[in-house]
Amino acid sequence: LGVSEETYAQPFHDAGLRLEKVSFAGMSFKNQVRQMLRTKYLIGPYGSNLVNALFLPEGSNVLIEWANVFMKISWIHRYDVVTHA
Repeated sequence: LGVSEETYAQPFHDAGLRLEKVSFAGMSFKNQVRQMLRTKYLIGPYGSNLVNALFLPEGSNVLIEWANVFMKISWIHRYDVVTHA
């Protein structure tokens, strides 16, 4: 995103939310669904793992990171999920 993680995370912390890094690689389907059901915001790079957004609760949001940098390096399959603190 071109900003430091602290800057990126601060608005969520200020709103009383917790930012958590999650990798779906190697995570069971059941645990992926469980993670999504407690997620308020799903933030991550454009890609197939965003299909997990199907399991977000009503009223949740998805922020897709899309930048040329992702085209120049291997895909980064790390997602940030924001849940109630």
